Amino acid sequence: MSHLHRWLQSIKRRFKYCWLALFIGAIATLAVLLIWHKLYIREQRHFAQLVQQQANSIQSILNRELSSHIVSLNRIAKRWELSNGTSREFWEADVSNYLDDTHGYQAILWVDPSFIVRWIVPLEGNEQVQDMDWTQEPRRRISLRVARDLNQIILSKHISLVQGGEGFLVIIPLFVNERHDGFIVGVFEFTSFFDGILPISPLYTIQIYDRGDLVYSNGDFSESPFQKTSIVRAYGADWTVQISPQPAWIEEEKSPLPTLVLSAGLIIVGTMALTVYLGQYAWRYAGKTQKINQQLQNEIIHRQQIEAILLDSQRQYQTLIENSPDIIQRFDTSFKHIYVSPILSQLTEIPLQTWIGKTCRDLPFSAAMAENWEAAANRLLTTGEKQIIEFEAETVNGWRYFEMAIVPEINQGKNLTSILCISRDVTDRKQAETSLKLSQAKFEALVTNMPGMVYSYCPNNSQNLPDFKFVSHHCFDIFELEANTILADINSLINLIHPDDLPSLRESMQQSLQEFLPWYWQGRVITNSGKMKWVECNAQPQSTPEGNIWHGIVFDITARKKYEENLRRFQGIVATTAEAIALINRDYIYQIVNQTYANLTGKSEDFIIGNIIENVLGKQIFNEIVKPLFDRCLAGEIVRYEAWLSFPGEPRFIGATYSPILQPDGTVNEVIVTVRDLTSLKQAEIAIQQQSERQDILSKVTNRIRRSLHVQDILNTTVVEVSKFLGNDIVLVCKFQLNWSYEIIAHSRELSRDSDLLFCAIDPVMTIKIDQIILEIAQSCRTGKINASVERWQKFQGPTHLIFPIWLEAEQLWGLLIAYFSSEDNNYKPAEIDMLKQLTEQLAIAIQQGELYHQLQIAHEELEKVYNLDSLTGIANRRHFDHILQQEWLQLQREKQPLSIIMCDIDYFKCYNDTYGHIAGDKCLQRVANAIKNSLKRPRDLVARYGGEEFVILLPNTPIEGGLEISQQIQEAVFKLNMQPGAIPANFQRVTVSMGIASKIPSHKQSPTQLLFDADRALYQAKNNGRNQYVIANYPEHNSH
Repeated sequence: MSHLHRWLQSIKRRFKYCWLALFIGAIATLAVLLIWHKLYIREQRHFAQLVQQQANSIQSILNRELSSHIVSLNRIAKRWELSNGTSREFWEADVSNYLDDTHGYQAILWVDPSFIVRWIVPLEGNEQVQDMDWTQEPRRRISLRVARDLNQIILSKHISLVQGGEGFLVIIPLFVNERHDGFIVGVFEFTSFFDGILPISPLYTIQIYDRGDLVYSNGDFSESPFQKTSIVRAYGADWTVQISPQPAWIEEEKSPLPTLVLSAGLIIVGTMALTVYLGQYAWRYAGKTQKINQQLQNEIIHRQQIEAILLDSQRQYQTLIENSPDIIQRFDTSFKHIYVSPILSQLTEIPLQTWIGKTCRDLPFSAAMAENWEAAANRLLTTGEKQIIEFEAETVNGWRYFEMAIVPEINQGKNLTSILCISRDVTDRKQAETSLKLSQAKFEALVTNMPGMVYSYCPNNSQNLPDFKFVSHHCFDIFELEANTILADINSLINLIHPDDLPSLRESMQQSLQEFLPWYWQGRVITNSGKMKWVECNAQPQSTPEGNIWHGIVFDITARKKYEENLRRFQGIVATTAEAIALINRDYIYQIVNQTYANLTGKSEDFIIGNIIENVLGKQIFNEIVKPLFDRCLAGEIVRYEAWLSFPGEPRFIGATYSPILQPDGTVNEVIVTVRDLTSLKQAEIAIQQQSERQDILSKVTNRIRRSLHVQDILNTTVVEVSKFLGNDIVLVCKFQLNWSYEIIAHSRELSRDSDLLFCAIDPVMTIKIDQIILEIAQSCRTGKINASVERWQKFQGPTHLIFPIWLEAEQLWGLLIAYFSSEDNNYKPAEIDMLKQLTEQLAIAIQQGELYHQLQIAHEELEKVYNLDSLTGIANRRHFDHILQQEWLQLQREKQPLSIIMCDIDYFKCYNDTYGHIAGDKCLQRVANAIKNSLKRPRDLVARYGGEEFVILLPNTPIEGGLEISQQIQEAVFKLNMQPGAIPANFQRVTVSMGIASKIPSHKQSPTQLLFDADRALYQAKNNGRNQYVIANYPEHNSH
């Protein structure tokens, strides 16, 4: 101790006398070190930049190659989906061709929907995978389920390959018409994949980690201060790329300038300090021992105070650890526990003393968890850096997720003495993250699949219009505007609003923004292509910390508006007709009734609509009469019946017609019921039956009128039967036009419909007389001097003719029923005249019903046209094509005649779109569709738009030679359109098409789907052969070149 004291005193004395030399030397040394440090830092930054550039280059290569492989696999999947499945031979050939031009694949598999590997390319070397059940492999099973449920491409975590080594999977789900058809799976082995794409250099060492696990290394990885890291994230991949330069490269790149500056500077500084020290050496003096002792005593007191503070801090630290919700563990360097917090014993029910001295493997934890912790601890011992791991463990509260921070404990000698682990329960956070990801995926799927445009907007204080914050891609389908255009300038959308509807838009939107109310608006827009559409907008407000925001959706309601207009017309017709009409669904519930029907039943329209037949007509009438006949109508039969029914007031005799409304699939969901009150007619019929045989004939005529919906047939039947009934020369019906001229539209003789020729053939004098009578009637109607009053019509009757007006509702004179007799010796009975009047009334009802039926036919034909035609090209859509294909297949199967199909695709259509825009692309589709349609000459031949730029031609009763001729005509017609193709290879000077032709004689052992598949495969071969040609399936000798 005295020796040490003497040595310290000597040092102090020396320092006292040489402090100036040391100070000057220190200042000079600091200046030299600063200069050296700047040079060194600049050199280090240069090294770091070089290494970071290499890391970024590797990251870019991995992103590009991974995306390229996934896009190629996705194309194979899309060909599967567009072909509605494929055969194993075709699929394996397609995949083999692809593998011949690519590297890195271990294999490409098709996994069926039950997670069993069915097809493998190449099979050689991968035989163990054939028919493997992946439901028994957890990681593979989970990845398949996620890809199927989210309908997304998934890149799996690293897995152990059956063939050996580590690798990963690229999983693409297959959906055909919403039917899950399995998966296309690309299998990659890490080493072969990365060796094939990464640059090989002896100057760098590359290591790649998948979620913390090393999966690739191209050499011995040495720790370096210039080590750099980059992250690769694509399609679910989470790869960490670490690159470290070799010492030889560092030495090669080093500059000698910092070393030279440091050496020379230190020599100069040492010389200066030595000179000053020698000059100060004469001024030494001794220190006082008492002062030194006092300083030592003060230091001892100070140390004792520090020890007391440290003991108090240790007690507080111990209390904090024991009451902390986090789990705290300490391990020695052999991974044995030396301390655990009490909460760990409470969660695991393992006593504290059991933990001490044991490793994680000695305790009841899973091997995977122990290996994960030991791997992290080894990295800590190697690098000295803090490690973060996550694991799942079973506790008294069930399985919980934990996040553990592993940090080193270092002594004063900077040696690692123990390991401190702090674990925190993150189960709630994990569950919240999972819920958030699922919610986000559902929202994205909802926005993608929703037919309308989803949007969000917030108020703009500087304008009267809002600012859009989000617009879904369906905006192009409705407004023909890209989402980026709308987000950049809202006026691009406002300018499309119809001028008449713009004020209501601004008013409703301003009110919603000012009063924080939901927004709703309907109006018209005129797109850039000139189309006028009806749109419906609605939005709900939401208050957020950032401000108010409205979320909503826009729907294209053009078709609905047309349907509503047709419906209003139909309802107007139904409401004004004299017949009782009702629309009833297959559940016997009234959907629509007119006032006549309500008056007939004695109940209000509000009571009837939405009610069932049994509650309106009564249980007995429903069960005994209506239900059996209604069920026959639901089977597709038109049912008519007449019966006496007890309505309020008195029994009435009604005639009803149940007409089914057939759906495209042949089912009946609704029935139109037409009811006529025939009470007076029935009573007259009974009287006529009792009085004369002629009245029976008239009754038959009336029944015939009721059974027909065709006006001309009704009129022809009427004039013939009335002529027989009266026994006269001729009976005719004339119809007034809008200018009150008339036209003879039905007569009982095979004579000319020209009025002059018709009457002159019988009696020229009578022709003039009757013509004058008709003109007088027309003049009276024009001036309003005539109505349905019987007295006013008496003056028009004569001994050789009877004239009966045909009145529609609202006293509208439709025409005249005229009976002519060649002799004046006619004795008209009042009963005959009354019956003819009744017949005229029934004729008016039949005319109204026929006109109503004609209007319904026109509306039905318009709806059927919209349902079966493609809205862009005006040709048949795929739905209609599938329906006709099935019909022709069955017909030709019975006739044993050939059926040919041509699949047609516009070459380089995407380039055309990219060059000229989507509007020009639509016009191109329309012109090509018309060219194909004009190439077909027979009525049964059908062209349809199959999807995108694909068309399909159906040729019944056509062999392969006929299909070849039609293909040549189509190819020539499209070429004559002389449309510039856009940015494509120079040998294509015009827009051309590629075609695949297939022909078969249908049989019950085959299906039309196979014929479509053959044509599609031939089309695919034509495009692979260079485009602008056709290929005939199974007839290569006929193919064009």
